[in-house]
Amino acid sequence: MTNGDVTNKDAVGDGVSHQHQHQHQHQQNEQILTPLRRRRRHRPSGRSPTTLRPMSAELSSLSRPDGSASLRVGNTHVLCAIHGPTMPRNARYERHDKCALSVAFSRGLIASSTGGGGMVGGAGGGVEGEDVVCATASSNASRKNLPPLPPGLGATERELERFVKDALSHCVLLESYPRCVIQVIVQIVQADGSTLGSAINCALLALLDAGIAMRGVPVATTCAVFDDEDVYDDGEDTTTVWLDPTAEEESGNGNRGIVVLVTNASSASSDGDAPNNIGDGAIVVAMHTFGSPISLDGLLSTIEYSNTYSAPAISAFVRLAIEKKVKREVETLWS
Repeated sequence: MTNGDVTNKDAVGDGVSHQHQHQHQHQQNEQILTPLRRRRRHRPSGRSPTTLRPMSAELSSLSRPDGSASLRVGNTHVLCAIHGPTMPRNARYERHDKCALSVAFSRGLIASSTGGGGMVGGAGGGVEGEDVVCATASSNASRKNLPPLPPGLGATERELERFVKDALSHCVLLESYPRCVIQVIVQIVQADGSTLGSAINCALLALLDAGIAMRGVPVATTCAVFDDEDVYDDGEDTTTVWLDPTAEEESGNGNRGIVVLVTNASSASSDGDAPNNIGDGAIVVAMHTFGSPISLDGLLSTIEYSNTYSAPAISAFVRLAIEKKVKREVETLWS
């Protein structure tokens, strides 16, 4: 009887051991199959989809313009100068009820993302900094031999200038400066992705530095969108969104579209005590797309990602930059 009991216990033990081995093998199979079912695109930069690159800004970086700013987003570097409000040289640009806004890209010096920080000379030759930004970028003669804008923007220079103008016009109080003109000159020093969005954010900082009256804060977000049905096979969302893509991420292989969203951060505040918070009711004042076609789900995902992650961070960064400038001016005034 005792021997039988021992034998039964051994048999039960063998059955439990076999069951544990089966469960362990099943878990290993699930660990192997799960990445295949839920593959995610990995960014070449190693960042998560919602991580932004480090940003740094310098206001009043130029002495001649009425307002200026220098913005670095990763390896992308943009300068912007504001001239005005001032009387237009030509009377045909004068409007009796509001100010005329002019936007131009100055491309005397442009460095690619692979240039290692060096700059390629264009029409400006060895001219640097302030002289480049204050150059007459609108003259046709100076545009003939200039290098093209960074590839992948998917639009002509005039279309990009029009897009920046429309985005800024929604937020600048043009009615406060009748019969005047405000000139916005953008200089792309180095391009490594998200160039157009960085140009708008730099123009915003320059406008604030010039003391231009504004009804809102236009915050630009650049997103790379992938609509790949073959990446997912478990019924989950097939849209992948990368915020603040680099040049490599914008032009890499794959079915991707690039979306530049401009959100009025001030009108989108969801909490009266926190003006930097972007709520679900954020207003998209301008949008530019290039690359592969984007589905409706992909477009809605970019708006959600922008309102949730990018716009609040950039809005807080702009606020911090202005606060530091005002604090520095106050300390200089009373020193």
